[in-house]
Amino acid sequence: MTTNQVFRAFFIALKDFDARDGWIMCSHVAMAIMMAIFPFTIFLLALASQLTTSLNTTEMMELIFGGWPDVVAEPIMRELRAVLAQGSGQTLTLNLLLTVFFASTGVDAIRRAISKSYRRPDLRPYWRKRLTCILFVLCGTITLIGVAVLLVGLPIYFSYFQDVIPILPLEVLNNEFLRVLLAATPLIFGVFACHTILTGAKRSFRSVWPGVLLTIALWAVFAKLFTFYLGNFANYSVTYAGLAGVMSGLMFLYLIAALLILGASFNEALIELKQSENQT
Repeated sequence: MTTNQVFRAFFIALKDFDARDGWIMCSHVAMAIMMAIFPFTIFLLALASQLTTSLNTTEMMELIFGGWPDVVAEPIMRELRAVLAQGSGQTLTLNLLLTVFFASTGVDAIRRAISKSYRRPDLRPYWRKRLTCILFVLCGTITLIGVAVLLVGLPIYFSYFQDVIPILPLEVLNNEFLRVLLAATPLIFGVFACHTILTGAKRSFRSVWPGVLLTIALWAVFAKLFTFYLGNFANYSVTYAGLAGVMSGLMFLYLIAALLILGASFNEALIELKQSENQT
């Protein structure tokens, strides 16, 4: 993959994004994810509290919304805390069906958008596509809880035995770089899975990593720019009043959806460029 191919593929992806109704797909994906984020997070926090007492809701929510700008994540986290404060023992069981339905619907919106960007229709029967989305949600839940345990739970457990067994790697677990890397693991894994497992198409690591890297890199950049924009220019409270926090979250999800779709279009453009050069 040459520098010339990268730039050509990027501009082709931008053109293809507009030509294939990328803006409309972003709206669909953003709204579906926004509808899924509340029941999914509540279910995840309730499940985590049942599995271990070493995790608190703030730490788990910071892990889930770690890639979001603080100004966007804080209103959503505040509403989640309010819901959890009023919760009862039925939170886990009653929220399960809502989580499966809304979260898998949000994942299915991503599946449709990425499949269309790759210009490869997903020909699997409906039940297999929905089952894949449900498994995607369950695996994401397990991954987030596992990472949270590594970041929060293990240092607590190891600290109990540090005096008895000083060779335990407590310093390693508290290393800031390692913690950031572990916190980014669900995001990286999730983007990779969107390109490979979710769409049902057989794609190698080599064929998808450029688009994944592009999405994650642009995510980091645009999260900073979006924070700057909200802090210095935007005033959603004037237009949306009490819905300002929700609308800023929806706008951020719209941006993330665009980056996911652009990453898939970028990969497809690279594949086509390589095929055309091999034929000449």
